[in-house]
Order: sequence, then C-alpha cells, then structure tokens
Amino acid sequence: MATRQDVSGLGRLSRTILKVSAELQGLLTLQPAMQSEMESSGLWELFQSLEMPLASVLAGMEVEGVAVNSRLMQSMGNVLYVLLFALIAYCICI
Repeated sequence: MATRQDVSGLGRLSRTILKVSAELQGLLTLQPAMQSEMESSGLWELFQSLEMPLASVLAGMEVEGVAVNSRLMQSMGNVLYVLLFALIAYCICI
C-alpha cells in the first residue's frame, strides 16, 4: 500500500510532468514561425548543424557538472574588460 509520502511525491511529479508538457506544447506552437524566421534570415542551417548538436553536449555538461577554475575565469574577465575599454577608447579617438 502506498504511503502518504509516496502519494505526495507522485503528486509533485505529476504537476512537474504537466508543467513540462504545457511548456513543450507552447514551444511546438512557436516552432513553425521560428523556423521560418531562421530560414529567411539564412540561419536555419547553422541552427541545425551547430546549435542543436551543441545543445545536447551542454545539457550533458549541466547534468554531470563542469569544474571551473574561478580564479582563471576572473583573471580572463579582467583582461577582457581592459581590452574592451582600450578598444572603445581607440574607436573614440579615430
């Protein structure tokens, strides 16, 4: 016999499934218009050949977790920040 905890867990799962189902239905409704827009912009092939395959890789990374060297990332961000402002200053002077 199912316990109260089992039943409440199933309730949450059911609500989650219904929510995801509704979101997917919304995306399916938008898909033809989005595809048409990407095709007219010349971006459909890029989407199919690069972005869709990459999405599954990124999803796998999200599930598994990705180690990030936060000090290195901060250092790289600082360098890019300085370079960006140097580029802006250069453009203003031209």
